[in-house]
Amino acid sequence: MITLKIIGSIFTVFACLQFGMNKTAKAKSRVNVLEKICMALENLSIEIRLGRGELYPIIQKTFSADYIDFSDNRFVISEQFIEKSHLDKLNEMLENLGRSDAKGECEKISVYKSIFAEYLENARQEYKNNRKIWNTLSLGGGVTIVLLII
Repeated sequence: MITLKIIGSIFTVFACLQFGMNKTAKAKSRVNVLEKICMALENLSIEIRLGRGELYPIIQKTFSADYIDFSDNRFVISEQFIEKSHLDKLNEMLENLGRSDAKGECEKISVYKSIFAEYLENARQEYKNNRKIWNTLSLGGGVTIVLLII
């Protein structure tokens, strides 16, 4: 009976710790995706400025990644990687592109680059501030549950 309690306690602590580590990993992946989006926006601006072809093939090439699906002239990104409002903002950018000359397009992209740079900074700050808290609280929660069980 005591052996079962010990095994159950160990599993409980590890399950709670896994929860915190999962939350931390999700925040880190959000930072990574936002970094890649910011780099892709910069590359898109350069490609448009240089006049390297049609708009949508350039967008598809610039944003090609395993986390972004660009089909039917819209971005599809899992919400585990990016917040829905950020995805909506990215698709709003797509709707506004292709209506002016290269200089105008680059100016529009510049506005969205600054918006996504702010999103990225907020995500980095959230990750930096909360990763230790999530891990510590999950470990503490697991230990507390174990103490209540025993």
